[in-house]
Amino acid sequence: MRLFVGIEIPKEIREKIAPELSLKIPRREFKIVEEKNLHITLCFIGEVPEESAPEIKSRLSEIKFASFRARLEGAGSFPGRVLWLGLSDGAKECEELAAKTRHALGVQEERLHAHVTLARNRHAEDEEFARAESPIKKMKFAEEFEVRAFSLLQSRLLQSGPVYEGLAVFPSSTFLSRDSGS
Repeated sequence: MRLFVGIEIPKEIREKIAPELSLKIPRREFKIVEEKNLHITLCFIGEVPEESAPEIKSRLSEIKFASFRARLEGAGSFPGRVLWLGLSDGAKECEELAAKTRHALGVQEERLHAHVTLARNRHAEDEEFARAESPIKKMKFAEEFEVRAFSLLQSRLLQSGPVYEGLAVFPSSTFLSRDSGS
């Protein structure tokens, strides 16, 4: 099974991202991330045997973090590869949470640049990529939400594109304490 750890974007925000940003990206040259798959990746685990999932869940359940506000704002790219929506608030907290997940799982990975992938380059040349990136960077999209949990997700790669399935949700320690009345 192919696993990763991420922050799921609230449905009402995903519903705004799709028409405001994704529709401006040419579909011929890019693979647009489907609305239901929009998320912030914290840690890519990769292919693991199914029997290791309980141990991964156990390790992730030990992670303590405080809820925080995230503001999706500002678009950019990993040149020639990916168009993304960035975080103007909450990026530092995402990076800290990503470091905790990597440490808990023993995953060696580069530092995180917190973002929501909007589209991946299929075969756009540099000039086409720049033309697609320009209107996205000019958008004034901004939405906030509270990050109260992170998730362990499975990615199934199908011919039509990836399908993500949530396997477990790990709430923040501050969210848990508010729920219990502490």
